[in-house]
Amino acid sequence: MNVSKLLILSVLLLLIMGTHLQAQYMFRNYQKAYEKGTRSSDGKPGANYWQNYARYDITASVDPVTGKIIGKMSAEYINNSPDTLKRIVMRIYPDLFRKGNVRLLAADPNDIGDGMNVTNLVINGETINITDPSKVTRSDANLDVRIRNHVPPGSSATVEAEWDFIMPKKSDIRIGNYGDNIMFVGYWYPQFSVYDDLRGWDVLGYNGLHEFYNEFADFDVKITVPAGIMLWSTGDLKNASEVYTRYIIDKVEKAYDSDTPVRVITSDDLKEGKIFANPGKETTYRISAKRVPDFAFAVSDKYIWDAVGVTVDNKSGRRALVSAVYDEATKDYHAVLGLAQRSVAYFSTDMPGVPYPYTHMTVFQGSGGMEFPMMCNDGPFENGGTTTYVTSHEIAHTYFPFMTGVDEKRNAWMDEGMAVYLPLLFQRSEKDSPMDYRLSNASVLDRFAGTESEMPLLVPSNQLNGFTYQMQAYTKGAVVMEILEAEYGRDKMRDAFREFIKLWEGKHPTSYDMLYTFARVLGDDITWVTNPWFEEFGYSDLSILEASVTGKEVKLTISNKGIRPIHSSVTVTYEDGKTETTAVKPSVLRGREKAVISLPVSSNPKTIQLGSNTIHDANRKDNIYEVK
Repeated sequence: MNVSKLLILSVLLLLIMGTHLQAQYMFRNYQKAYEKGTRSSDGKPGANYWQNYARYDITASVDPVTGKIIGKMSAEYINNSPDTLKRIVMRIYPDLFRKGNVRLLAADPNDIGDGMNVTNLVINGETINITDPSKVTRSDANLDVRIRNHVPPGSSATVEAEWDFIMPKKSDIRIGNYGDNIMFVGYWYPQFSVYDDLRGWDVLGYNGLHEFYNEFADFDVKITVPAGIMLWSTGDLKNASEVYTRYIIDKVEKAYDSDTPVRVITSDDLKEGKIFANPGKETTYRISAKRVPDFAFAVSDKYIWDAVGVTVDNKSGRRALVSAVYDEATKDYHAVLGLAQRSVAYFSTDMPGVPYPYTHMTVFQGSGGMEFPMMCNDGPFENGGTTTYVTSHEIAHTYFPFMTGVDEKRNAWMDEGMAVYLPLLFQRSEKDSPMDYRLSNASVLDRFAGTESEMPLLVPSNQLNGFTYQMQAYTKGAVVMEILEAEYGRDKMRDAFREFIKLWEGKHPTSYDMLYTFARVLGDDITWVTNPWFEEFGYSDLSILEASVTGKEVKLTISNKGIRPIHSSVTVTYEDGKTETTAVKPSVLRGREKAVISLPVSSNPKTIQLGSNTIHDANRKDNIYEVK
């Protein structure tokens, strides 16, 4: 029988030293932003903070058989900066599959072609020849256009564009044409890049590995699909009565008001033609999305649709619709709706404790796991724990990067790392299919921390590749948050996340903005934790130097042979097999080479273990004391 107790530790200091706190290094271009007052050292947007904005009006048609998408748009880029814009930079993401483009993820040769075919581009009334090198630089899925009619501060650039491209059939990098009239479509329209106070235009390209940095925008979208094709997307459907029968609309409304799942579209509905208001004819979906950083959609003619409501704001009673859209024969997807519903509730009320901001969340059966505003493209998995992890992880991205406008390219730890940290407790609390991702985090760092494969977190993630990038993006940011939670408590961490999201919702924070906010809310100079993880090469290596058992008390002298602070635990195993576990805060060794931990024991201890397999420790061989 295992007994876990959180005991109050009595820490006897053998070596009293002053704490060694240092100012965090700041890149020079970031320093200028703070000097100009667009950002501030308390983590708040500065008095002179500004941000640009975009609006898109898009009309598109989709052929799921060929995978061809044809689009036309009128768009506006609003210049709130103090600068006159002499160029406009747009992302044309289908160029990832263009011949000669740089790719860091493998693509099937059959998908390599011409990328996005831009047939018409007009900016501020000027027709742009995109093959003219004196006007346009096209590389790495960017279209960098030097314009004749500049965009002064306080004005807007207008863009008219027409384009088409073929969805990749074999390379399912975040999106996919899965055949049989099933597609998940993202990165499909010419998108304005970000112009910010740190570096002007973001001109980093898209190579398939490093992710995105998107400007907030309003979307009005019309998508026409062939007869019998259903569509789900970012945003709100504005012409439901023109698309669906009253029978389907009633079930959607019932699901929204219900805490119990409703099968909106059944296999029988598909066979009996009960879905569409105008069966046998092509359908145009009119969709609106406000203040979101991207827009994605998915189509199928054979998936079933389960939906359920969830209260996301207990004060106002506001609810959201959660959907799972999938092949009925897929085993694990029958559990996805409940996982998604519970995830949305958890994020809204527990961690970060911020109400889910959108009207719906749809998890679509595609491949892998990829997030979009209000949409997830998730593959089926054999392992239930993996389904729990992927479902909650992708929904966690609602907060990072979508609500907070994170630069995922350079600060992937703020994106993927937060999506790993936020649902940790939810994932391991799931009764039917738990997942404890702390095991993976600890295992990865045990093996690689302090090696040439691991970089300090301050190194921009776009400079990294392979497993070094994966560790930088997913593992270390989450572990730093675990350390801060172990030190300052879950309630204070929730306060810090709430404050940060409140301040930076709809904006573009940096790593510094986040860490400054957390330091202010946590009430401490947290550089004693963050500097070793963000600026220095190193690892954590806790060890038992000495141990003694006297009567009903155990005394352990411990040290950290590495340089990075880490939380830990002490587990006492008794002769009868029972165990007691005590949490050890990282500050036990703050500014000290070693410390003595005293804790009571209830009977005759057999072994004493420092740490666990859920907490990083580079060398576990010196973590066990055998009582003799």
